[in-house]
Amino acid sequence: MNSSNSCHLCGSANTTTFFDLPPVPTMDGVMSATKHEALNVPRGKVELQFCADCSFIQNTGYEQSKVSFDTYDFANDYSPLFSKFIKELAHRLIDAYDIRSKQILEVASGDGHFLRTICALGNNTGLGFDPGFSHEKSSNSDNGVRFIEKYYDERQKHLRPDLLVCRHLINLIDTSKQFVQMIRRNLEESRDTLVYIEVPNAEYTFREKIYWNVGYEHGAWFTCTTLSSLMEICHFEVLDVFTCWNDEFIGVVGRPVEAKPREDFKISPNGIHEAVNHFSTDYLDLLSNKKRELMSGDFLDKKVVAWGAGARAVTYFNVLETNGTINYIVDININRQGKFLP
Repeated sequence: MNSSNSCHLCGSANTTTFFDLPPVPTMDGVMSATKHEALNVPRGKVELQFCADCSFIQNTGYEQSKVSFDTYDFANDYSPLFSKFIKELAHRLIDAYDIRSKQILEVASGDGHFLRTICALGNNTGLGFDPGFSHEKSSNSDNGVRFIEKYYDERQKHLRPDLLVCRHLINLIDTSKQFVQMIRRNLEESRDTLVYIEVPNAEYTFREKIYWNVGYEHGAWFTCTTLSSLMEICHFEVLDVFTCWNDEFIGVVGRPVEAKPREDFKISPNGIHEAVNHFSTDYLDLLSNKKRELMSGDFLDKKVVAWGAGARAVTYFNVLETNGTINYIVDININRQGKFLP
């Protein structure tokens, strides 16, 4: 573990680099039309840094210029199980905060599945911002829901939603604090707006040693504590924080409040400290065993088809250098079919 840069969240220099990967594709959510294109996608280093003071984890090898969301597609709504989760999450927010006949704004709305769901279940109207949204690919009815193919920024300050949703975005940028601060500034004249932010759960990934979850695009990793701290730093009152989707995600609900100085960012050692300390343990052995397995007769003498072309697959196949060993992969997302994994 080596000392590295200061912490993005609290500014502490009490940081260490605890895990790294060789150069991997910088965009898990972009498929390629040809094999040549897939083999020559941009790559970047993964260097995970842990802050011992506030528990924030960041990829110090991350460069925002290597990631673009203009053609990004990682829709999970083709999965019946994930669609069930989306409905449960929408019902949770509707019932807890009476989100009925309200106006909802979603930042990074993707294909609009969550926004359409919460609007339909609560008789709400919705406005989604996402540069990668395609009206041509959208076949669902958009009654009461409108999508704008742009990034959400300061130009949307005039909007006054009852609920602002931002799911799985701030973990994909290296300016997560600045982005949440921008949202807070936009809501200065809309103090009654509720904000729901969702991110992957760092404690789950690092405690369970899910190495393939670690990809280049994850510029930031949050625990319940660090996500709550981020909201408070950006002048939101935290109303609720919880884990969901089998504890793999964290959701936080907040609302704008007056700015208050926060004196202490230090967090007592907890589960994430221990998880980080042990995360790199067994990794090299696992890598060696997996490579040996892929070179065995069970693989080399047979046609092997992989299942699931998600983010974990991108990390798995690139780190293990499986090009030429596994030539096919099955995925339920029709937008990924017939294309090549980076």
